[in-house]
Amino acid sequence: MPAIVVFSALIDVALIGVKNKQSLLEPLGALAEALMAVTGFIARLAPYGVFALAASAAGTLNLEEFERLQVYAVVYMTMAIILSFWVLPGLITLVTPLRYADLIRALRGPLITAFAAGSVLIVLPLLAAACKTLLDAEREGGDGAADHATVDVLIPVAYNIPGLGSILSLTFVLFAGWYIGSPVPLSEYPLFIGAGLASLFGGTILTIQFLLDLLKLPRDLFQFFVTIDVLGARFSTLVAVMTISATALVGVQALRGRVRPRLRPLLRFTAITAGLVIGALLGIHAFYTHVIVAPYTKDQALRELHLLADPQ
Repeated sequence: MPAIVVFSALIDVALIGVKNKQSLLEPLGALAEALMAVTGFIARLAPYGVFALAASAAGTLNLEEFERLQVYAVVYMTMAIILSFWVLPGLITLVTPLRYADLIRALRGPLITAFAAGSVLIVLPLLAAACKTLLDAEREGGDGAADHATVDVLIPVAYNIPGLGSILSLTFVLFAGWYIGSPVPLSEYPLFIGAGLASLFGGTILTIQFLLDLLKLPRDLFQFFVTIDVLGARFSTLVAVMTISATALVGVQALRGRVRPRLRPLLRFTAITAGLVIGALLGIHAFYTHVIVAPYTKDQALRELHLLADPQ
C-alpha cells in the first residue's frame, strides 16, 4: 500500500508537466464521478444493513473477554469523542472563519452514517457535499468551482493517508504490553511509532499483528483487539470523518489565504484541551478504582488446574 500511494503521487506530479494530459484527465474524471455515484448508492443502502451488522456483533461478542478489556474500550472511546467533537472542530474554527455550530450541523449526516456502518468509504460523497455546502455558505464572492474542485481532490487524498483514528488504534499495542505485565520500554517507542505509522497504509488489522510480532508480544493478544474493534471501529470512523473534513476545509481556506492562526485563542484552546483530557482520564481511573472494582479470580483459576500425569 505505501508503494502504491507513493507511485500515484509521483504520477500526479509528473502529469503536471505533460502537455497533452487533458486527454487522460477527462476519462479519469468521468470514471471518478461514476465511482462516486456507486459509493453514494451504497451509502443510501447502508442503514438497512446496520441492524444485521449490529446483530452479528452482539451474537459473536464474548462478554467475558469484553469485561477484561473494558478499561481500554472506555479510554479509547472517550479519546475518540474528544478528538471528534472538540479537538478537530476546535482547530478548524480557530484557523478558519467557519463556526462550530455550522460545522457540526453540516457534518451530522456523514458522522452518523459512518458511525452506524463502521466505514468511512461509503460517506465520502456525503462528506464532499457537506464541505462544499459549508464553503459556499461562508464564501464572500470568489470562484466556487475552484473550491469544489479542491475539495474533490483533498478528500480522496486524505482518505488514503492514515488519520488520527488509525493512529489512536495503535495504543492497543501499548495497552497489550501493560495488560500482560510486560510494558513496551521507552527505548522501543521510536521503533513502535515509525513502524506503526508506515504499516498503517496496509490497514489497522495487519498493523496490530505486525507490531505485536515486532515488539515480541504474544500474538494471542490480537484476538482481544478483534473483540474490542467491533466497538472501536465505530468510534474510529468518527475521528476519520472529522480528520478528512479538517484537511479539506483548512486546505481550501489556506489556498484562499484565509488561514490566520491566533496565538492567544490557540493557547487557551490547548489549555482547555489538556484539562479536558486529564480530567477524563482521572475520572475513568476513579470510576474503576472506587465504583467498579474487578474481583480477584486468579485463585479460582489456580484451583481448577490439574496435573497432566500422576506424580511418581
